[in-house]
Amino acid sequence: MKHKKLGQKSYFFQVLIILCLVAVDQLTKYLAFLYEVSTSGFFFLQISENKGSAFSMFSTITWYNEVIIILSILIFIGGSYYVWKHKVESHLELVAYLLFGAGLIGNLIDRILFDYVRDFIGITYFAIFNIADVYLCLSVVLLIYCEYKKK
Repeated sequence: MKHKKLGQKSYFFQVLIILCLVAVDQLTKYLAFLYEVSTSGFFFLQISENKGSAFSMFSTITWYNEVIIILSILIFIGGSYYVWKHKVESHLELVAYLLFGAGLIGNLIDRILFDYVRDFIGITYFAIFNIADVYLCLSVVLLIYCEYKKK
């Protein structure tokens, strides 16, 4: 379903949605680290400082954080330009881009302020992650679904 080119008012609401999503991410991280949450079970809460990427990959490389900060900024600017310049095919695709932007910004804030990403949600035998990571994963799933629907 194609929609009309988004107007300026629509862009304002998109920015507002991203800001709200980022606020939820930052608030949950703040509270988790403030209260040093720790629970057990299949799903658990445990604070963790991730200096790398997914599953703490590349966490021992000293200059990795700076590279990710630069790449995140470039990806956000490029993605924003793409969404602004091109018609988004569906509302679901737009939601995916908004989630991706919010996830990118949420983790970028952590990297800039702390030199690591604050994680606190865990799944036994899998990983520890945060709300921004959920946004990023969900956005990828939605974009894959949108591409699948196009064909």
